Amino acid sequence: MFVKKENLKKIIAPIFFILLIFFSCEDDGITPNFGCMSSNACNYNTSANQDDGTCSYPCETEGGCATLNSNFDCDGICIAEGDHLTNGYDCTFVDGDPKTYVAACGGVEEEDCLFVCGGPAEEDCDDVCEGDAVVDNCDVCDNNPDNDCEADCNGLFEGENGYGDEFDDCGVCGGVNADNLGCGCFEPGPTGCDETCGSTLVNDACGVCGGNGSACSETVSYGSDIASILNSNCTSVICHDGDHSTGLDLRTNTSWSSIIANGVVVPGDADASDLYDRITRPEPASGDMPPSGTLSDSEKDLIRDWIDEGAENN
Repeated sequence: MFVKKENLKKIIAPIFFILLIFFSCEDDGITPNFGCMSSNACNYNTSANQDDGTCSYPCETEGGCATLNSNFDCDGICIAEGDHLTNGYDCTFVDGDPKTYVAACGGVEEEDCLFVCGGPAEEDCDDVCEGDAVVDNCDVCDNNPDNDCEADCNGLFEGENGYGDEFDDCGVCGGVNADNLGCGCFEPGPTGCDETCGSTLVNDACGVCGGNGSACSETVSYGSDIASILNSNCTSVICHDGDHSTGLDLRTNTSWSSIIANGVVVPGDADASDLYDRITRPEPASGDMPPSGTLSDSEKDLIRDWIDEGAENN
């Protein structure tokens, strides 16, 4: 029986290739061990050094699949945990048989957090389905309204640039009470020489605040200036010569003690003194003194100054 040369080549070539591999491995000291070399496969062979293409992977049914499906283990048991999806499927979302699974909303709608396709339920900021936690103005997620931060007087919240201003005593946001100069908000500050609110006092010629200029003038003398005026104008017949019904004696030797005893002057206050009142009444007003005639302006001024200076017996 003869074999054609062409057919002989077809028979010898595979045999030669196998022998070549065999003797090559023998030369390296490695014995070929065929099997599945994929660590994700159900039939992974840890001792294989030549992959034979027989790997099978976890699938929804027993027997294995050609590609990896991480929803199931090698026995076809569902192991996915809700958000562990492969190709849009989740074997934990089932109806009846735990080994069956459905596409999430058929790939058309999205599930809400209650796994209702197209449902309105949402997770709150704390990832709780239909929870009531919210993010407040200070970026804190909770459901406690009592700890929500408040805005400052500029409407800024904690963490925002410029936060922290408060109203001052005059109601100015971020103010430092600069609108209160000491006399109330938005009112003028202290005035006058006494630096008090609303004062109009000025220094007199003697430099005395609110003074009448008497502080730097010569002191009026009762003995030299006043007694002679009273004696000359008030001690005529039936007047204050010792016999007057009031007992007021304005004679030179007795006038000061009689003036004090009768209380016709208030030392330090001419305007409150009866003596100064009577000598300054216009003639012929009732009670004006002296009853006939009048004192000169300079005489009146001397008596006024003497009383304002304390009505001393000087």
